[in-house]
Amino acid sequence: MNYTERSRLFREHATAMLRGDRAESQRMERLIYPDHYGAHQLFIQTLFIACIIDHFGETLDRAELDRFIARLRSERPGVSPLKTEALVRVFYGETHLYTDIPQVDHWPCMWTAAQMILGPNRSDAELSELYEHAEATGREMLSGVFAAGGLFGFRDDEEAQ
Repeated sequence: MNYTERSRLFREHATAMLRGDRAESQRMERLIYPDHYGAHQLFIQTLFIACIIDHFGETLDRAELDRFIARLRSERPGVSPLKTEALVRVFYGETHLYTDIPQVDHWPCMWTAAQMILGPNRSDAELSELYEHAEATGREMLSGVFAAGGLFGFRDDEEAQ
């Protein structure tokens, strides 16, 4: 499966998830090969980031987050409000919270938050624009990782101890 096919599959899966089409999303998920799980996880994370930035803006307003989490608690009792809040806060700079949330809980929290933010009635054009934004965010994140000086620099003897 090449990049274009994989991207189309991820987008179709996301569309089914965001529109609440459980049967179609499960069918699409079965088509995602284990070799593509890493790329799919990155796509979901960047989609989540695009949604939360669209909703909360560039700076997180804690009162707005509290209202959102209260709404989640009311509308989606099966999803952890604490883990969802922590995942939102991770992408606003509180990265230390990321390791406190088991990987198995990431998807339910991220998809639920994205569904609540977007609602089920987004047009194909709106979703396509969202996916473009998410993929651009992913490219930016990855280029930032590889541009980090710490990846290639030598450690001082003091740091090695």
